[in-house]
Amino acid sequence: MSIGQTVRQGTRWLLAGSVSNQIMQFGFGIILARLLVPEDFGLIVTIQIFTGLGWRYGAGFGSF
Repeated sequence: MSIGQTVRQGTRWLLAGSVSNQIMQFGFGIILARLLVPEDFGLIVTIQIFTGLGWRYGAGFGSF
């Protein structure tokens, strides 16, 4: 297998993993929206936003 084929295959796996992660998060959000009252769901979404920003820009909460 050449290096180009290896790179393409790796890129496909990364893309498939990212897409499947997004689909699972979307499904989880729908399930939570059906189970929780709107106030609790809003709180969960707000927490997810802030933790996502913390992981992205702070390299985890250990650096805060």
